[in-house]
Amino acid sequence: MAGRDRDGEMAALKARVERLSRQLAAAEERNRELRRESARLSADVAESNRAKEAFFANMSHEIRTPLNAITGFSRLLMATELSEQQRYYAQQVTDGGELLLRLINTLFDLSKLESGALHLKPAPFVVEELLQRLRQELQPLADKKGLTLEIAVDDAIPGTLTGDGQRIHQVLFNLVENGIKFTEQGKVKLEIDLLPGGADGADRLRMRVTDSGIGMDEELCARLFRPFSVGDDSLIRSYGGTGIGLAVSYRLVSLMGGEMHVRSRKGEGSCFAVEIPLQSEAVDASPPVEELAGHRVLLVDDQAINRQVAREIMEDWGLEVIEAENGAHALRLLEEQACDLVLMDLLMPEMGGLEAARRIREQERFAALPIVAMTGNGGEEDRAQCLAAGMDDVLVKPIDFDGLPQRLAAWLHCHEGTITPLVEKMETDVPSSCLPSLQPAIRDADRDQALRALGGDEALYRQLLEHFSDEHAETPAKLRRALSRGDQAAAERLLHTLKSSAASLGARALAECCARYEKRVRRREALTEEALQAVEQGCTQLRNILQQQVGKAMAGGEEKGEHYSDAELAREVAALCAVLERGEERAIAMLDRLLPALCLRDAAESEAVRQLVDGFDFVAAAEKLRRMMQRMEAKEG
Repeated sequence: MAGRDRDGEMAALKARVERLSRQLAAAEERNRELRRESARLSADVAESNRAKEAFFANMSHEIRTPLNAITGFSRLLMATELSEQQRYYAQQVTDGGELLLRLINTLFDLSKLESGALHLKPAPFVVEELLQRLRQELQPLADKKGLTLEIAVDDAIPGTLTGDGQRIHQVLFNLVENGIKFTEQGKVKLEIDLLPGGADGADRLRMRVTDSGIGMDEELCARLFRPFSVGDDSLIRSYGGTGIGLAVSYRLVSLMGGEMHVRSRKGEGSCFAVEIPLQSEAVDASPPVEELAGHRVLLVDDQAINRQVAREIMEDWGLEVIEAENGAHALRLLEEQACDLVLMDLLMPEMGGLEAARRIREQERFAALPIVAMTGNGGEEDRAQCLAAGMDDVLVKPIDFDGLPQRLAAWLHCHEGTITPLVEKMETDVPSSCLPSLQPAIRDADRDQALRALGGDEALYRQLLEHFSDEHAETPAKLRRALSRGDQAAAERLLHTLKSSAASLGARALAECCARYEKRVRRREALTEEALQAVEQGCTQLRNILQQQVGKAMAGGEEKGEHYSDAELAREVAALCAVLERGEERAIAMLDRLLPALCLRDAAESEAVRQLVDGFDFVAAAEKLRRMMQRMEAKEG
């Protein structure tokens, strides 16, 4: 009896084990099916995201193309003879197209953020350049409402940071523009400071935008960063807006690993605070500029002196520079030789930078070629046009050569970190007292800053001074003639060129004057006689001071030879040797200027150098000059 019971229990147990085994096998099979389904879903999601990203890119192109045509042809239309009413209509079309373009950009950003298709592009960026763009874009909005726009930056913040500068600019633009929109009187202030590292050891960048506007209650503050939240209907009617700018900014800050908060009281204004962690790379621990060596840059600018300045500085960093004087010339050069980067001016005769960039992008072999715009107008509208034309970035003039190596490295992808600017190694070797005072046209501090931007090359700065006197003697008269015949494009180009030249010298007052009137001409507004006289007076004052203070030195008079100190002469000769070795014809003029001083030290050797240069044996002349200077230094020692 007991045996039968045990057999029954064993049979029942065996059956139970078999049942559990079948259930386990079924569960494992189900688990495998779920894993396969999960893999399929992950692949579908990835494919969906890729398709969505491609869709956004295609739609962005498809929508921006006709919008650019609308705004572009509207501008061309305004350059023709129109009645006041027709000009008003054309201006409304242009303004509406630009507003629509900004709105579309923001909507696409929001969609890409929600789908995970928006990716940050960290790279070195120059803080001062970013803030300069902000002021250029937003100061007119503040002026229109009679508001004060203040920007305060902590001295502890490095000149160059690593991050997605374009997205940081977008966040700040949205916040400051928002403050201006909802403020009727008072001011909007942007403050940027550095917070020391916390538990993770990373420093944080804090940006606060404070306004004296209408303020908000707690209920609105709580939902402010949700898409399409702009308050009640009365706010929409009074101030406009879609409620997505702040939502995009909030998500961009989160994507950067940061936080955004708002403090506000109704009727008392608001304060938006953003904190983002800085990249762990320290800008001080930079590889040498030799990292740039070997790359070839195509430099496109119709102004020969601008090309000369940029070429000489970039060649000192080991870059090979090819020059083109307009977009058509650049296209021909690209057919003949390969380049790693294109630096493209925008306003040029025959073919401008935007058209040239479009032509380059039409060719599949240039799809990955970095194209960077160079413009004195760093506004959002100009940037949008550049990006729509296929350019990768915008470099604002006057070019900050101190921060340029970092940006070159990012565009060329030759190093993940940053590059030590040549300026840091040279500026302490070039005392500002070597240059005459050019006040009041150029303040001493602005003159010294312009010299530092040129890598401390005093000889090059003197050439810029000389070039300005020669090049812009007739600019005011040409400007009057262009305006009298209704040639707005020529007038804009003249003001743009004068502005760039003045800014390169540090003539800030003249540069700002030209920038102000250039914008008016671009908007097809008439320039008053007072405006024209302001340009004329600024230009004439600067030219007169240049002739009085540095005329003799630039003319290469005999008396200059007696006033070169040994240190001055050594620097000038070093610059001359570099120019001789590059085979540039301007070496002849440079030697003529230095020859009296050289003859005072060693007449026979100086004459031998002159004969070599006259025979165009520049390399031998450079070598003889170096040996001559070495003997002089040894004798002094």
